[in-house]
Amino acid sequence: MLDELVNLVGELIITKSRLREIARKYDDRELHMTLSQQELFIGTLHNLLMKARLMPFDVLAQRFPRMVRDISLARAKDIDFQVIGSEIELDRSILEKLGDPLVHLLRNAIDHGIETPQVRQSAGKEPTGNITVTAEKQQEDIIIKIEDDGQGIDLEKIKHMALNKNLLTPEQITSLSRDDILMLITRPGFSMASEVTDISGRGVGMDVVKHTIESIGGLLQIDTVLGQGSRFILRIPFTIAVIKVLLIAFAGVRYAIPINQVSQTLELPATNLVKKKNKLLLSCGGELIQAYRLSDLLKMEPADKAEPVSLQLIITEIRGTRYALIVDALIGQEEVVVKSLGKPLETIRGLSGVTILGDGGVVIILDIFNLV
Repeated sequence: MLDELVNLVGELIITKSRLREIARKYDDRELHMTLSQQELFIGTLHNLLMKARLMPFDVLAQRFPRMVRDISLARAKDIDFQVIGSEIELDRSILEKLGDPLVHLLRNAIDHGIETPQVRQSAGKEPTGNITVTAEKQQEDIIIKIEDDGQGIDLEKIKHMALNKNLLTPEQITSLSRDDILMLITRPGFSMASEVTDISGRGVGMDVVKHTIESIGGLLQIDTVLGQGSRFILRIPFTIAVIKVLLIAFAGVRYAIPINQVSQTLELPATNLVKKKNKLLLSCGGELIQAYRLSDLLKMEPADKAEPVSLQLIITEIRGTRYALIVDALIGQEEVVVKSLGKPLETIRGLSGVTILGDGGVVIILDIFNLV
């Protein structure tokens, strides 16, 4: 019933956008006033429905302590487990999809991260390991962290295994950043386990975790210190039903990008763009950041192959690194209803959904985190 109401309100929001376009066309004062009242009522109704869909993180987290206790006993490990921010509320549809990824990350922390009491004492640590799950709200995002004070992740071991599995060449390995090396563990079939157990070691799981987080418009980040522990950070949107997007144009086609993926927009002279070793670099704010043309990311031919005098740019930040996306035009912000692409389109990398604008146009919502 609640989902049906949300869908109906979504249709009302689409109709509202259509009426706004008509009001702009005829510039009727009375129509503008009536539309303003309607927008107020629809906005209030939408906010009430979104609040009704919210559920505390504790609904999911309350099953973790027993799972951690059972697995730690089976692996002969002492673990102090904490959940912080269990009162944080999330959209029910997002909470339902977070269960499996969080369970997998916790199982990995117990099996791969935390050492046995004897090993910890020999390393000068307390015999009891610590695992903490923290949830917090940052603007329009929810940040969930899974932290442990275990043995950490050995980057050299990751590189060695990537070479042995022929995932990358030695030349490619040397060009990877620290974050890129860590993200190799999310490749299908990649496993750091020295033995296969009933808990882990089969090389499945981390790729599913990454895919699930990205499917709801989120981002997975990994941080580690060898011998001290690891941290997995999940940045996920507060809701995926109605979102604010930045409308852009490229090759005569409009696209939408979620506002939470945009750090800033700007226009710079084309001379700020240089090419070095087959990479585009943009001089921005006194630093060089890697730039991508949307045509390259979408593997499309640009409509106009002539070099522009100025660049329309979107700046995004992924795992602490800034990137620039070059588009043809920045149209403006819009509140839109997200519709699923459905199979098989939902499996295409970099596409997170579709929406209908007020003029009736169908626009694809891009996931630039995944594209870049």
